[in-house]
Amino acid sequence: MHKFISFLRQWTLPVSMTVGALTYFLLRALPLSQEAHDALLSLSSLVMPALIFAMLALTFLKVDLRDLRFRSWQLWGLLLQCSLWVLTILLMLCVDADSQWLTHLLAAFALCMITPTATAAAVVTFKLGGNPGTLTFYTVMINLAASFFISLLVPLLWSGQSFAASFWMILCRVFPLLFGPFLLAQLIRRTSPRLQRLLTSVPDMAFYLWTVALALAICVTVRNIVLSGATWTTLSVMALGSLLSCILQFGVGRLLGRRWGDVIAASQALGQKNTAFAIWVGATFMDPVTSVAGGFYAIWHNVWNSVQLRRRIKSSKN
Repeated sequence: MHKFISFLRQWTLPVSMTVGALTYFLLRALPLSQEAHDALLSLSSLVMPALIFAMLALTFLKVDLRDLRFRSWQLWGLLLQCSLWVLTILLMLCVDADSQWLTHLLAAFALCMITPTATAAAVVTFKLGGNPGTLTFYTVMINLAASFFISLLVPLLWSGQSFAASFWMILCRVFPLLFGPFLLAQLIRRTSPRLQRLLTSVPDMAFYLWTVALALAICVTVRNIVLSGATWTTLSVMALGSLLSCILQFGVGRLLGRRWGDVIAASQALGQKNTAFAIWVGATFMDPVTSVAGGFYAIWHNVWNSVQLRRRIKSSKN
């Protein structure tokens, strides 16, 4: 039993991802009606935001307003994400329409570049020993920047919506789940220190809530990939585009973090993405097939974070 628990501690995220994927195939194999499948999907869409809200609130209980500070790496991170989004979209305008594989590759790369930091990144950053304050500050800035640049350039290739309508839709999508938990946590910090101590008394509670949310997210991700109707060639290209984006952003994040002494927060800020947002943007504003790139990115960034968490657990034992 001890070895099994130790295995779960070291490989929590891969186990969670595997459970999520197997859950989808199990539900698909069960003789359930379409109405039952739709009900389960609707239930997951309600449970996931609740889990994310709870885990963020628990994490933000440990973050003071004074921890939210500007660091130079944040400016360079914003420049990287926004400039590569703009350049890739402009490049897509020049690509021959018959080169579908190149179009899909660029679209996947662009979408994963502009996707803002995952709200759950603060949880993983704290678990890795990083600074959730500087990461939270960057998360707010990149959400604003992504809302602006997506609304500005997406109409050039896909959506016919106006800039103002798209911008407002995106803001309404991302900011309630970001500011709600933060404001609640700060209210508890200021008014009820006893409640704060009670809520934070269970170590890693926010992280384990995240593993449940991750399993649900992977279940939905696998469903989106299977039901996308895309060919294997398209799926492979989407996987490659998202992988290149993931490697680039985690790598640049680590370089920037080393330069300004904030490696974990900078790496997570650029590399860990709000993949639910990416899937939604792809399906809502771009070619629905492009949304699959967000699903693949969810796999890549969680695999990398699994490796980092295992390294930290092993180093803490030495």
